[in-house]
Amino acid sequence: YHANDNLPLLIDAAGAPLKRNFIHVSDLVSAMLAVIDNPKARQQLFNIAMTRPVDYGEMADYLNKTRGLKPVHINTPYHSNWLDSAKASHLLAWNPQYDLQRLIEEAVTYQRAANDFREVW
Repeated sequence: YHANDNLPLLIDAAGAPLKRNFIHVSDLVSAMLAVIDNPKARQQLFNIAMTRPVDYGEMADYLNKTRGLKPVHINTPYHSNWLDSAKASHLLAWNPQYDLQRLIEEAVTYQRAANDFREVW
């Protein structure tokens, strides 16, 4: 698949492109900072996620249009989900800064510094 410029398109148990919640580490850190010493956060539970879940179909369409990658459907037993982070937005005035396009672009264009060696097992 890699040699043919394919990318996996995960399909959920209902037969639709999988939708799952993601959060960029920068957004997670900003949410954590928003709760520290915040009286509105006392004994509260918050969903912290992107405003919309990552839709693997939208992601595949975007990568096809911008990079010519062709999706390959992969059926999974997984179910789609959608975390609602409206409570964090309302009580903490917190909103994620990353959307699908920014998440993809930063992941695809990321380059590790030459002196930042990582061993992959």
